[in-house]
Amino acid sequence: MAVVGEESRLLTGVSDLAARHDASLPSAPDASGRAELARLGQLSGSAFDQAYERCLHTSERAALRSFAAAADSAQQTSAIRAFASAQLSRLQARLAQARSATIPR
Repeated sequence: MAVVGEESRLLTGVSDLAARHDASLPSAPDASGRAELARLGQLSGSAFDQAYERCLHTSERAALRSFAAAADSAQQTSAIRAFASAQLSRLQARLAQARSATIPR
């Protein structure tokens, strides 16, 4: 449950930041995300577990790259850079946790 709380706080923070900067957030997965969900939906058992684990690792790495880029970007506002910077250690910990939580084969 701790992960759900962390993700909820992160989403709230991103939503608040977007609202303050008059930016909109996607309300649904993009075409790539929909395709991945459809692919996962066709799997079961250990095949699903392995594909989900790969998806989780890929997602965590992408989030970390995006937040690191925003934290270092001179093109972002100071509020965005500060928010992104504040999330980096949490995202690094989540990636480490995802790497160590290998699903048994």
